[in-house]
Amino acid sequence: MQMYFFDTQFNSGKYNMECDLYLIKNFESLGKIPILRFYRWKPFCISIGYNQSDEFLNYEICRNENVEIVRRPTGGRAIYHCNEATYSIIMESNESISLTYNKISFVILEAIKNFGIDVHHSNGSSLTREIYSNKNSFSCFSTFTKNEIKFQNKKLVGSAQHRFGNILLQQGSIMIGDEFKYLPKFCKDFSIENLNYLNEHTISINSILNKDISYENIRDEIKKSFEKNWNANFIPLDSYIENNFLK
Repeated sequence: MQMYFFDTQFNSGKYNMECDLYLIKNFESLGKIPILRFYRWKPFCISIGYNQSDEFLNYEICRNENVEIVRRPTGGRAIYHCNEATYSIIMESNESISLTYNKISFVILEAIKNFGIDVHHSNGSSLTREIYSNKNSFSCFSTFTKNEIKFQNKKLVGSAQHRFGNILLQQGSIMIGDEFKYLPKFCKDFSIENLNYLNEHTISINSILNKDISYENIRDEIKKSFEKNWNANFIPLDSYIENNFLK
């Protein structure tokens, strides 16, 4: 199958979210070809889920630390985006959210295994009520939902999906370093308990391997996994973005 591929590298949170929405809006004019995009965050950014309240955030601390705050078009809970590889998938589908989520998650899981990491899918609850009742649940990485990627019962990848008619958008964060665990310090009710809870329930690739793995390494392994598992034939989309979205 044909897929678009491009890497927009470092941009603001506002840019990163608006770029995905732009691609959804123009998906039909792009031939309805599935899109795989990778991106990074500058400045560091906290994104909150589509339906999540932002009342837990301390906006003054975020401003002082030059941390941007944006709302994602996908669901889930807050993520502090720093040292990570972020991806988005845009494609047409009439299959269920859970089925397509599982298919995409499998490709990413296989890519991470190529680093010698013994990752698995979680069997966590998919009940929103159960997840949100946890007082530490402001963070995406504080809880598991079904088919998320974990290492030794610690969450490594956080992803969420939203449908725009029959067009799906899935966004996900693959944690390279441990910096994302400092999300609680940007909250109104900061506590060591929050930090400890995240540390107990999450992990990064660098921590697992005890060495630095680059963003490019992860991006390229995931691209190869799509080529292998989805028989993807990638075509570049960079010039389209440069000539249209960036104007």
